[in-house]
Amino acid sequence: MLGESDFTHMSSLGVTIMGQPFDHLMYHFVLPYSNWEAGKICFSESFESLAEGLQEALWELGGVPAMHQTDSLSAAVSNLSEKREFTRRYVALLEHYGRGGRKIQPRKANENGDVEQRHYRFKMAVDQ
Repeated sequence: MLGESDFTHMSSLGVTIMGQPFDHLMYHFVLPYSNWEAGKICFSESFESLAEGLQEALWELGGVPAMHQTDSLSAAVSNLSEKREFTRRYVALLEHYGRGGRKIQPRKANENGDVEQRHYRFKMAVDQ
């Protein structure tokens, strides 16, 4: 079983609280075969946001998929090295759950298609 996750920027929707812009991101976790999903509001694509979002999704799910897939976000991947390997912190997070990880190629969002499609559908629902 595969779990995909990514962040999506919500500022384009113009969400406000008491008339003030609410600029935020959404951490989004999806199981591609069932389209089960979980999300969490966050304010940056930091490792802390990734770890907290993933942990809450797994707790809500009540299990851990065999593999976690993400894009090349810097919270998980050392984008400054040519090898683009996972960061030590992200590897430790995956090892904590006893699972492996994989990343998509840079600028190939279609490789993370399920979560990208769920971003679109979620934003359409919020924008109504």
